[in-house]
Amino acid sequence: MTGYTPPEEQALIETYGPWYQHADVQRGEQLRYKLNGFTYRGTCLWVQGPETIGSHRLPMRYVVSCDMAEDGGKPNTFVDVIFRTDLVRDEPT
Repeated sequence: MTGYTPPEEQALIETYGPWYQHADVQRGEQLRYKLNGFTYRGTCLWVQGPETIGSHRLPMRYVVSCDMAEDGGKPNTFVDVIFRTDLVRDEPT
């Protein structure tokens, strides 16, 4: 069947728009990020492309399901929407 989109993916498209084709991560990839001064690990659910809302230009955003807080922060029970600048890259060993 061509053109079929699973219901879960269709719901993400309806909520967050189409998957950003130039995303630098894959759906399901583990991300480490800072939010409100705390470091978290989570699973990438979706990547939103850049867009303009009103007069504000928003860059690419990651929609992340928080799996754990590393340093005392409380994990969000909803999703976190983060920017590339929020990502914490692990240092190569």
